[in-house]
Amino acid sequence: MERVGIKNSWSNHLAWQMPISVIRAPFLLAPSCSPYPDIPRLVVIVTCAGGTIAPGGGYVAGRADLIGRVAARLYAPGIGIDAGGVPGSTLRIFFQGLFLAPQTTGEALKGGRLVAELLHREGFTVIPAPGVPDVWSMITAVELRSRERMMSFCRGIQRTCPIGSYISPEPGVTAGYGDEVIFADGTFIDGSTAELSADGPIREPYVVYCQGGTHWTHWALALEGAVTSLREAVARDN
Repeated sequence: MERVGIKNSWSNHLAWQMPISVIRAPFLLAPSCSPYPDIPRLVVIVTCAGGTIAPGGGYVAGRADLIGRVAARLYAPGIGIDAGGVPGSTLRIFFQGLFLAPQTTGEALKGGRLVAELLHREGFTVIPAPGVPDVWSMITAVELRSRERMMSFCRGIQRTCPIGSYISPEPGVTAGYGDEVIFADGTFIDGSTAELSADGPIREPYVVYCQGGTHWTHWALALEGAVTSLREAVARDN
């Protein structure tokens, strides 16, 4: 069986390598000039291609034969992409989301740089580090080093969300994870972490993963409350 690489949108990593830059991504779709000869087959799931407004679905790019196999798995063998119950209004949102995707991605990247800069100044380890990174990532990881700090930070983020701001996130068991996980993601589309979210497993070193943001100023507002809550948690620890 040939290997197929799947890019997980939650971790923003390929299964066998570090995150890739936007500049390097096209090489993965062109086997003839790919710098990764040990990967004979590759499917790349495009992150944020729905521009945060697509109600669901996924976008896949790669070799034509692989796309056919993905479509056969999604619908049924022999049907492929030639059939499927998709209303016209949904298609309009899909295409509009794809049109907005570059802007949404840019805002999320700027928001991530703000998260990195501010939390670094607060004394926390962040990945990627502040400044212009060697590899751009939709996700900024912050090592908070305690359960209470992680919960305080996520609750501070949730309070600034446009949906569910009254909710206080609690760690809970999530399928596929060996530890409790806490999520702050008050989004218009359920589970759309690209809108703005902060989450992570409750285990050492207590890393929270910040991602998304339809505009960087939302992160500025969210961080104002989240950092205040985080400082209070740090004071209690000391």
